[in-house]
Amino acid sequence: YRRETAKDGETGQTLVLVDADAGEQRDLNHGLVSGSRTWERWAIDPDDPTSASVNIDVEKTGGRDGQMWKTRAETRMTCDRENFFVKANLKCWENETLVFERDYADTIPRKLV
Repeated sequence: YRRETAKDGETGQTLVLVDADAGEQRDLNHGLVSGSRTWERWAIDPDDPTSASVNIDVEKTGGRDGQMWKTRAETRMTCDRENFFVKANLKCWENETLVFERDYADTIPRKLV
């Protein structure tokens, strides 16, 4: 696990960076393997609240020898004065074969926020 706060010298943004690697575990009773890792990048210009953004990527793995799966969700949220903008990409693999991928996008009005 690593959490870091920094200031981007080029943009002036304040950043919070998180890398949470839970590793992989194997249940010795039945052989099931599971693992996860999460990456987060939070950013904001202190002088502009509408510059706030976050990227969060999550990867989960699991299965047993010869039958592994993996999912990866890549998400992003930004905003302006009127809306929040949410985007995501979801991918799923069976062993090393990509079996599913979908992109998502939505705009959410900033009602009273």
